[in-house]
Amino acid sequence: MNRWRALTPFPRIMLCIQAGLLLLFTALYLTLGIQRGIEFQEQFLRQTKRGEDTVYTGTLDGKTVELTYTPSGALFYRWGNVEYGPYTLTEDPTALPPSETMGRVTGVELRLDGEILFRGGYGVDGFYLVNEDGTKPNRLEIIANGTAYGLDGSRQIYEEGLSITRAISLLLEGPSVRSRVHGEGYFLGTLVVVINAVAILFADELFRWNLRWSIRHPERAEPSEWELFSRGFSWVLLTIVALIGYMMGLSGSA
Repeated sequence: MNRWRALTPFPRIMLCIQAGLLLLFTALYLTLGIQRGIEFQEQFLRQTKRGEDTVYTGTLDGKTVELTYTPSGALFYRWGNVEYGPYTLTEDPTALPPSETMGRVTGVELRLDGEILFRGGYGVDGFYLVNEDGTKPNRLEIIANGTAYGLDGSRQIYEEGLSITRAISLLLEGPSVRSRVHGEGYFLGTLVVVINAVAILFADELFRWNLRWSIRHPERAEPSEWELFSRGFSWVLLTIVALIGYMMGLSGSA
């Protein structure tokens, strides 16, 4: 309490901001942390139950997007008001071309509403896709960290239903369910907040501790105007770093 009374208004304000950040983001992480879902096109889709179906819902480019898994193993995809499906997948080793029997390649048959959409070999994460007759599908893409990219590097938007690569990935590998928040972001933000609070509360002690290696009798030294400015600047900078860390954990970028 005596240390608090000895502080000038600015460090008091900065300490209050540290406490506010910690309380605010602790509440947010606890609230959002109980939500489970998947990453889809750089967006978080929240997991819900609709009868016996498992539904992942979110927003993609301003429209509602839904992925619905049924107990039978079928997948429905909705973007806006249009729904596509059911997509169904069967693993079939005979779908592999004779020359494509090595490596981590799986023979699959993908159907859309009962009609064969693709039959052939599928490699890990969609980096490999070949038809049963050995030819390449017309539309290829690469899936990385939950986002699909065309061969030109552009992000894919599924306005006309799921692509072959995406549909196979979602059905064969299944949804990778996670919490809406990343604990690393909370840890980083809290660590910086604590460091900043200590730096504010013990600013003079830290100042003189650093001087003890350079001068005699550092306890007699008084901070200059430049030292006081540098302290304030570092406190503000660390506050911004803490805020960024917290936000990264909430956005999924951690």
